[in-house]
Parts: sequence; structure tokens; C-alpha cells
Amino acid sequence: MNADALMAGLAMFSVKDPSLLAFDERRFAEPHNCKTIYGMGTIPCNTSMRKILDLIEMDTFGPLFKDAFRPLQQGKVLEKWSS
Repeated sequence: MNADALMAGLAMFSVKDPSLLAFDERRFAEPHNCKTIYGMGTIPCNTSMRKILDLIEMDTFGPLFKDAFRPLQQGKVLEKWSS
């Protein structure tokens, strides 16, 4: 699994680009942000990202999500965002 592709996927969602193509265009306009903020060595193009990320089973992320979410929930960090 390519860590840069995973980080690019995270970056794409966090910067809220409307599409993978828009994110792909951003990697040329602002490559330093991806490398500095997300620690990517090489920023994959959208075709490479799709090939790598499409192979990952979503169940792989369940335990990781729970491990990250549980301390936030127990520490009541998320309460300020609930209505």
C-alpha cells in the first residue's frame, strides 16, 4: 500500500475539493502544501490514486477509526459539535 496515496486521499477530503480532478490540479498549483502538511514524498496523480485506493477494503479502516474516535468520545471533545 502506498502511504502517499492514502495521505493524498485524506488531503483531498480535508481541503474539500469538489472532485478528484480538482485535487489533481491542486497538486500542481500547491505541491508544497501536500508535502509539508501531509508529509507526502510524491504526490500521486488521480489515476495512481484510484488504482491504489480502489484495492483497499473499507473494513480495513474500521478498527483505525474506532481507535481514533474512542478517545475523542470519552474525553467529551466531540460534545461541542453536537446540537
